Amino acid sequence: MEAKKITYCYSLLLLLLAIVNGHGAWGISTEEEIELESELRILGIPGLKSITMRPSSFPEPSTDDFPIMSDSVEVGFRKGCPLGTVPIRRIPKEDKRRAKAFLKTYSEQLAKDSVQPLEAPGVYYNAEVHTQRKRTSKFYGAEAYLNVYNPKLTTKQQFSRIMMKLRYGPENSSTSIEVGWAVFPGLYNDTFTRLHTFWSVDYHRRSCFDAMCLGFVQVSPRIPLGMKISHISTYLGTQYDLKLTVYKDPKSGHWWLLYGRNSEPVGYWPEDLLGDYTSHITEGKWGGDVYGLFARLPPMGSGHKFEESRRGGYRTACYIRGIKVQERLGGKFLDVDEVDIEKREELPVCYTVEDQGMSSSWGYTIYLGGSGGLCYWLYTVTVCFFFWPLLMAMELGLYQEEKTLGWKPNSEHDGDIYDCVDINKQPTLGHSLFKNHKVQMKPTGSFPKSAMDDSSITSDDQTVEIGLGEGCPLGTVPIQRTRKEDLKGAKEAFFKSYSEQPDAKIRFGYFRAEEQTTLKPSSKYYGAQAYLNVYNPAMIGPDPQSNVIIKLFFGPEDYCCTTLAAGWAIFPAIYKDNSTRLHTFWSTAFEQKFCYNLRCPGFVQTSQKIALGMKIPHVSTDHGKQYDIKLTIYKDSKKGHWWLLHGRNDEPIGYWPKGLLRNVTSHATTAVWGGTAVGEDPFPPMGSGHKFTKSPQGGYGSACYIRGMKVVEKLGGNFTDVNDRMLTKFENRPICYTVGGQGFSKEWGYGIFVGGAGGLCGYSGL
Repeated sequence: MEAKKITYCYSLLLLLLAIVNGHGAWGISTEEEIELESELRILGIPGLKSITMRPSSFPEPSTDDFPIMSDSVEVGFRKGCPLGTVPIRRIPKEDKRRAKAFLKTYSEQLAKDSVQPLEAPGVYYNAEVHTQRKRTSKFYGAEAYLNVYNPKLTTKQQFSRIMMKLRYGPENSSTSIEVGWAVFPGLYNDTFTRLHTFWSVDYHRRSCFDAMCLGFVQVSPRIPLGMKISHISTYLGTQYDLKLTVYKDPKSGHWWLLYGRNSEPVGYWPEDLLGDYTSHITEGKWGGDVYGLFARLPPMGSGHKFEESRRGGYRTACYIRGIKVQERLGGKFLDVDEVDIEKREELPVCYTVEDQGMSSSWGYTIYLGGSGGLCYWLYTVTVCFFFWPLLMAMELGLYQEEKTLGWKPNSEHDGDIYDCVDINKQPTLGHSLFKNHKVQMKPTGSFPKSAMDDSSITSDDQTVEIGLGEGCPLGTVPIQRTRKEDLKGAKEAFFKSYSEQPDAKIRFGYFRAEEQTTLKPSSKYYGAQAYLNVYNPAMIGPDPQSNVIIKLFFGPEDYCCTTLAAGWAIFPAIYKDNSTRLHTFWSTAFEQKFCYNLRCPGFVQTSQKIALGMKIPHVSTDHGKQYDIKLTIYKDSKKGHWWLLHGRNDEPIGYWPKGLLRNVTSHATTAVWGGTAVGEDPFPPMGSGHKFTKSPQGGYGSACYIRGMKVVEKLGGNFTDVNDRMLTKFENRPICYTVGGQGFSKEWGYGIFVGGAGGLCGYSGL
């Protein structure tokens, strides 16, 4: 009776004829044409030469003999189908039509992998953890126990899923296999919790839910894709979970789906189905996703978030435990490494994920979920009524927490006011992205060797040590007080600086004179440092900006990628004066997110003495005393944060958390040293205001230098000097600003000179 109600048992031979060499008919416009194409494939395509009934080998057993706190669900028909046949869920015509409609929008949304509406007013959000995407990432399998719930949905336009997702290929590829459970009325025409899968080849080309199209080869006579899960967890009651494993058969190359504690084979996705990217997995994801109307969002998981309370975890929030990956083809499944896991919450006010890390009882575990409903609108109304001034600042991308409760005012320093803020209440930690971030007081790994040892570099120059005289009390950090007028010009200044490019026909320019490492596919940098000669050239023209800086780019193109930068700058638009100041900048794709210093969440301050944006007390004079400032940016080899160090003793100022640099490579692809000048004509000077010349008066003491240029090319390795072969010169207005004098010396290490007078240079007829 069970088979009659929900499945047909087809001949195994006929099934394989339908599946082999299948291509989804996603380009066909009508349902009848889809069915016709499927029938033609069933009747006219030859079958496999051989049928793979079981994997050639199973993964080595993993040590997951956890204490039994939950019951693992055993799904499947008791008797199963007759020998030689497999159960395939009957798909009514209406289900096919709905599946086709969802695929058109859902696949495009997953390809974007971001918070964008599918079809107004529908929206898609997820809360998950994922392995860092690295060039060296190679996985051959993933598994987990997924806590099973039945979230209550209200319309057919909603779905709620708990999934394990495997991504294949480079970052711009969207080939994937996804397995888990789902409540998906738009697909199944009911609100039961069901075993659910999805696969795609570059989402826009071919994609499929369960066995609703050609692709998955079923071998289990008991377990069909899309079947109901009979045992569901209850809030504060009995808990059930579902163990799923996906791994690559080392002989056939097929990707197998295994179910349950005994790793029963359900079936496989043939190696040829997934295209060119299936030699290994490049990224694993574990979490939940939802889709629904923005006016009322569906619940995720159990419908409850994880909370730091006795009742806030097990039996309340949905868990995923025993998260493992297979790092060697045919090898053993191993617990994921906490260092390599990143969290992603697209709408944390509604849905969260709590990374619990490793435990001896459950392995690597996360909790996730949320109630959905009107959560976003209730939050928005609250913010609009009670935090309107802060909302306006956030709209500019310049949120700076201004509450002073618990802050201890520090005395003025060179006319600036600094507040000593509780280190755990600084603005960055108030952002939802860093809600559960624990402040790291110092780098966990050892400093790169030459970052602490400059004995090979000698100089008569005075390296400036900046900072407040007494510093802030223990447990607090100095943050420059941001006034209302300081916020107003920052957004406009940013877009003038980085959106407009120099052109002879316009009167505004962004000019660079730099040396940068040559971008290659093998380029990997984990740090950069240098001594930057400090000047205070007189600013001219409207809205000028001038800086000398170290930059790290993460991505293929320097103007479309994530950036970390530190140096000195004269920037009246944001500092409201012409002083030379310690200046930092970060961006995650210039057109999306950006921030100067601590004017928005992003940088975690740890130093009690040094504040971003503070004035540099000593500046060089033309052919007089020379001062420089030593700055280092490098990646902590254990925690993955990017640290900013200052001075000869490499004092930590703070760090950019690894979570800030989401969706980029784990390393920098380009390191840059040089100067920039931004403004309308007459253009501002760069560096000292003088170009480098080979005359006795045209180098040291005249042009601005950058010396001791080094990089880290291996995570946790030492700093090494750059050389001529590694570098490429970049000058986009050489008639105005140049870089020259490149070379290595025992006294300075590798050094360059940058600068120019600016003014009306480069414009004929002016």
